[in-house]
Amino acid sequence: MKRTKGWIGLDIAKFICVALMIFIHSVFWIVTTQDEIMSTQNNIYPIIINLVFLGLFPMSIPAVAGASLRIHFSKYWKNNKIKGYPFKHILKVSSFIIILGFIMNFLAFGIEDLFSWDALQFIGISFITITLLLKFFSISSVFFAGALTLFTAEIVRNSLSDYNSNYLAAIFIGNSSGFFFWPFFPWFSTITFGFLAAHYYIKYKDNIASRIIFIITGLLLLGISFLRKELLPVIDSSNVWGATIFQPKVGFILAIMGSFSLLIVFSNLLSEKIHPKKYGIINSYSKGILWIYILHIIIGFNLSLLFKALFSPLVAIILLLLVLFLISWGIGIFTLKFVYGRKLVFFLRKVKRW
Repeated sequence: MKRTKGWIGLDIAKFICVALMIFIHSVFWIVTTQDEIMSTQNNIYPIIINLVFLGLFPMSIPAVAGASLRIHFSKYWKNNKIKGYPFKHILKVSSFIIILGFIMNFLAFGIEDLFSWDALQFIGISFITITLLLKFFSISSVFFAGALTLFTAEIVRNSLSDYNSNYLAAIFIGNSSGFFFWPFFPWFSTITFGFLAAHYYIKYKDNIASRIIFIITGLLLLGISFLRKELLPVIDSSNVWGATIFQPKVGFILAIMGSFSLLIVFSNLLSEKIHPKKYGIINSYSKGILWIYILHIIIGFNLSLLFKALFSPLVAIILLLLVLFLISWGIGIFTLKFVYGRKLVFFLRKVKRW
């Protein structure tokens, strides 16, 4: 069986983040009503509170996206910026991702949630922003833009509070309506952090010195977050996907960055011990991350409604997890065979000729 190539450590990090995302979504879909209200009297609630730290890793998926974007730019990278990169390409890719996000909203949650602003829309806009910065400025501009969105988020949010019901304003600052997640301020900083992490990995490779730097960075950021008492996500049982998660304090974003730094080191170390197979679960989850994200939400949310009606919460969670883990693996394999393998592209070209 063929083995995967490339940055295996990042593939492992993607796998961990995706697997934990599926786990957390499955649990929350089962124990909440209307996908947002959680009963504190539920027997599973204490378990959720004790495992809340796991949420740091799925929340690192924007950092993973940023790292992937930096790798994508590799052959166009000169003098700390991109040269000769066709801007229309990232515009097409980002538009495609954003449109997929709206389609996912409709298929998973119905017409009333069609225009909800979620992860895919946020990542698409962020990709365009980073590309523009790198076409006109250097990588330093990406760092400063990320830092700006992180440390001015509360100021911007307060300044625009009178307009937070406006769709465009809510994209930047979010609101508690349940339709706007991953606002640009402060979440853009997580994408830029992943981008910069990949940049220094490419520049200095995976050696002892770089690992020490990543470990020190991770521990320092987690330490600051801990001292600020903002290390873990705060779950509001009346609105689990609300402001406490998506309009967080600075410390929580730093905790996500710190966790991602340590995850990269752990994943790189693990890549020396294991060798993911081409269609194994690690490579499948990594390469199929976009389609797994979309389809696990569409399938998982609707399945959760059925399982909640048929089974006890614990049984429903276990069954939903098993189904989604297996389906996600299948989605990843399909992606590797027909998207990465170009078979789908050839098929669509034939259809176009017909």
